[in-house]
Amino acid sequence: MDGSGPVSGWIIFEVPDSFVISPDTYVKLSPGKNDFLWKLHDIRADTDVYISPESGNIRIVYKGGPDQYLVSGLEATLEKTDSSVILKSVEKGEDEESLSPWAEIKIFGSGPVKGEELLTVKLIRPDGEKYTKYKKLV
Repeated sequence: MDGSGPVSGWIIFEVPDSFVISPDTYVKLSPGKNDFLWKLHDIRADTDVYISPESGNIRIVYKGGPDQYLVSGLEATLEKTDSSVILKSVEKGEDEESLSPWAEIKIFGSGPVKGEELLTVKLIRPDGEKYTKYKKLV
């Protein structure tokens, strides 16, 4: 924040009863010259997406993270240029409390990447709610 170095502390704000959190909900802080956005609707767990430019093959790897206990599944949707949709998912095992890090999804491509197909990757909570972690034209 304006060269002051790291700052720690509390942010306290009043939330009205009618407040509904959505995937686009954020708090905007303007402590100096820069604005900082804090996205409220998120799970602190990560995925890596690998795309082969030659074959179009997609490999999505769940990496876990501080909130990995909130993740019971991973879902990938590829909206293709011919209007077809490929949906793949992976879920935690019956003997697991959450999805294991390094779980992966593979989607086999149909040729060179052209940047015209929409890939969306979502984390799935145990209650079924889904959080978008990746959304990009591939």
